[in-house]
Amino acid sequence: MTAFAIIFALILINGFFAMSELAILSSRKLRLKSLARKGSTGAKAALALSASPTRFLSTVQIGITLVGIIAGAFGEATIARSVQRWLEHFPLLAHWAEPISFFIMVIVIGYLTLVLGELIPKRIALVSPERTATFLALPMQALSVVAAPFVHLLSFSTDSVLRLLRLSTSTEHALTEEEFVGLIEESRRSGVFEKQETDMMRNVMRLGNRTVGDVMTPRTEILWLDLNHPAEELHTRVRESAFTRFPVGRGNIDNLIGVLEAKNMVRPLGDQEPLDIESLLSKPLVVPESMPALNLLAEFRTHANAFALVADEFGAILGAVTSDDVLQSIVGDTGHGTDARSAQPNYVQRDDGSWLICGSMPIDETRDLLHLDTLPGETDGHYRTLAGFVMVQLGHLPATGEKFTFASFLFEVVDMDGNRVDKILVSPVNPTSRAVDLAPLDEDEF
Repeated sequence: MTAFAIIFALILINGFFAMSELAILSSRKLRLKSLARKGSTGAKAALALSASPTRFLSTVQIGITLVGIIAGAFGEATIARSVQRWLEHFPLLAHWAEPISFFIMVIVIGYLTLVLGELIPKRIALVSPERTATFLALPMQALSVVAAPFVHLLSFSTDSVLRLLRLSTSTEHALTEEEFVGLIEESRRSGVFEKQETDMMRNVMRLGNRTVGDVMTPRTEILWLDLNHPAEELHTRVRESAFTRFPVGRGNIDNLIGVLEAKNMVRPLGDQEPLDIESLLSKPLVVPESMPALNLLAEFRTHANAFALVADEFGAILGAVTSDDVLQSIVGDTGHGTDARSAQPNYVQRDDGSWLICGSMPIDETRDLLHLDTLPGETDGHYRTLAGFVMVQLGHLPATGEKFTFASFLFEVVDMDGNRVDKILVSPVNPTSRAVDLAPLDEDEF
């Protein structure tokens, strides 16, 4: 029984090394750093071990190898010999007693080592890697000090071979955007974040890839004032509008004069003096459509402004953008509707599984909604919205009722506002089919 107890102890020591290896290497460094800042010495030791992976793995392998050799040698000298002496009592097995006993010893020790020395410890490490790492890191650190001479030799040998193969000896790598999004989604599923929190984080990351042209209100939806019109008429338009800022031009919005704030049009009761609107104008902030959306926020802070006109390379005004437009890209519609287009959802999912989508919906949001990969022409900047994608696919300005299929979806133009694609119905279809039965549209769905 003593022999079995020693073998069992050696297997548990093997499990200690296996558990330490997986726990420390699979632990999240951000979590360990958080624990270390709170004073956890185990977390500090785990971070130190993970910072020198070659030295740490060398210590683990020395331990596992020594345990394996000792267990095998001791098993051969005790268990295998005992089994061999027992088998020699049987005449038919006496000749084969030694190889049979050796085979039995290998099977028994191998099975126990796999289950108790590898699989169970590693499963425990995977269930709670940070907690396991902080518990085991200090004894592992002490063992690495004891085994330092052998560890240095193995580390030097390993690094030398890696350099000969022109491979990096560093394990540090930056977290990619896809990995970060995966961590966010995993945290949401585990209950760490609410859905709204994960949506906002994804939107912030998406905003980093957007330009001002992607978030602006297009020119066709801007309410601007023409100084060629009578001042009282302009005053009436401002008073009846829900907007707070108005681009002001002369004859054409491209002939931009300034920006008028509605509050500057407030007149004292009974004041009959003629309005001099041009004297009320402020200098317009004009930004290029290619400016990154995040840089726009810095421009707003620098100029103490929250409203800008967007121009193309030829100086033509393409649209207007406000701080609220940028904010909506992160948190969704704020419901203000004071400087941009009227508040309305970008899409509505219908009972039959189809989506009624605004043509102005940004193409990256459309991709996420439909779970599509990069669309043709998108990375080349040929379009920014779903309406642009539809026109590129059709190759011309569409008419109401035109449709096409792409990636197992049927896209149908259901509403045109002049030359603007206003609403598109997107329906999932059978990839082998070119048509689908659609439920009738309800005009009140938007």
